[in-house]
Amino acid sequence: LRFFADTFFAKRYGHRAVVLETVAAVPGMVGATLNHLRALRRMKDDGGWIRTLMDEAENERMHLMTFIEVCKPTLFERFVVIAVQWVFYLFFFG
Repeated sequence: LRFFADTFFAKRYGHRAVVLETVAAVPGMVGATLNHLRALRRMKDDGGWIRTLMDEAENERMHLMTFIEVCKPTLFERFVVIAVQWVFYLFFFG
């Protein structure tokens, strides 16, 4: 995977950071979703994990907003971000 990233981004490290920050928010969001659904099924409190995981995803989102302001990704890079998010989201959900 690194070969493809190196080929696509070359020396544009800010653009690479945008994609990485987008992917970094996925585990927290998936974890919060799964904990939320488990708490609903069991009708029990989760002990605060949902909020903790959502806060982590929000933290990664704020990093992403910062990098977007710095490097202004192109339309194609935005499409790549959407595709990578779907792949990682499905991977973590599966």
